[in-house]
Amino acid sequence: MAKTKTGAELIGQLLAQADSAGTTEEKQLFFERAQLLATKAGIDLAIARAALAKSEEREQPTHRQLSLGKRGQRALSWYCELAQTIASNNDLRCTMAHNSTYINFYGMPSDIDVVEAIYSSCITAMVTGGDEYLRDGSYKKDVQSLRVKIREDNPHYDPNNYWTAKKYNPKYNYTWTYVDKPVSGMTARQNFYKGFVHEIGRRLRAAKAEAKAEAIADVRLREPEAPTGETSTELVLRSKGREIGEFYDVATRGKVSRKGWSGSKSPVHYTGASNAGSQHAKGVDLGGRKSITTGPTRISS
Repeated sequence: MAKTKTGAELIGQLLAQADSAGTTEEKQLFFERAQLLATKAGIDLAIARAALAKSEEREQPTHRQLSLGKRGQRALSWYCELAQTIASNNDLRCTMAHNSTYINFYGMPSDIDVVEAIYSSCITAMVTGGDEYLRDGSYKKDVQSLRVKIREDNPHYDPNNYWTAKKYNPKYNYTWTYVDKPVSGMTARQNFYKGFVHEIGRRLRAAKAEAKAEAIADVRLREPEAPTGETSTELVLRSKGREIGEFYDVATRGKVSRKGWSGSKSPVHYTGASNAGSQHAKGVDLGGRKSITTGPTRISS
């Protein structure tokens, strides 16, 4: 008897098809199908959990840690931003290291598997795409207006008298002004990553909303009373979210510092690189499993 493929295996197959797709449109189609299947799988698993609430085989929330890179690694906060974006669109809660070296996922094991599969493909595409963009060198032809501080000698400065007419008399006077400077490689890279992450997030949200709407519409056809209230799917999804939230609160109690991860730092805005990153994300190659770090590191809860 042939072995029935799991949801994670089917999603992996779609990602592999994206890897071998010949056009940007095909790659995008396979990616959206993978996310649609992932969302639907989450809905189906949620219904199964509700039906098997008293069964020992019921899927339980868990915690898993994913290593993102080494301390001090360039633009590591955007790796963390990407992982968090994918996780939030697959019903996971997260905590991040203050230096973005790892991220903790809290949720159902099947959802975590999906997030890790999509992340491993996206991160490779994001970094290689950024490298290609920098090698192209087109950003070097542009300039950006930067606000800089100008220091000038104070002609009224007296080292023997710092105070003049009850007013502090400094050695230097400082003023702010704007100057045009060439776009730096770091600015270009960070804006490329920013555009990439934002586009991936947009596509994931759209796919999730579509899958949820289709699932609810299907249930409404089978539940005559549903149009006047919540469908069983909506109730189960809300229950799933509450269960994960309660697990997260217990698991992180006393461990989440207010001085933790503050998010990726917004770079000096450069539209050219941001648009390039967004465009690259629309046709991202999702089939690859090669990690640019040491690969996903799982640590049991």
